[in-house]
Amino acid sequence: MSEIGEIIREVAREEMPPGFAVMYRGFWMTFENGYSISIQFCHGNYCDNENDEYSRRLIYVIGVNPPYSQCRNAEILISNRDGENITHEFAKDGDRIEHCDIGDVTPERLAEIIARIKRRKK
Repeated sequence: MSEIGEIIREVAREEMPPGFAVMYRGFWMTFENGYSISIQFCHGNYCDNENDEYSRRLIYVIGVNPPYSQCRNAEILISNRDGENITHEFAKDGDRIEHCDIGDVTPERLAEIIARIKRRKK
């Protein structure tokens, strides 16, 4: 389990109002139905930037997060309104499953997952 994942799981236990939150190396979205998704894409996340040397030096040597990051894909974590990790419910064959996260999620796959999250009942 990644250090980032641990931090995100802790935050997921707190009630977050609908909207967006910048968090660590990506962002968090909470929907009106209470479900949330974390989208992370920096060094240490399960994405193309997982071993990015520039970000690693900023984070671990200097102690700051990169001021800017972009990536072709991202790591996601999904929680229900009780803060429980339900990411596994959204996984499909071919997904990169890492611990409790799905890695290497493309924008197209993310859009599919967000549509499913939005359809969940309160």
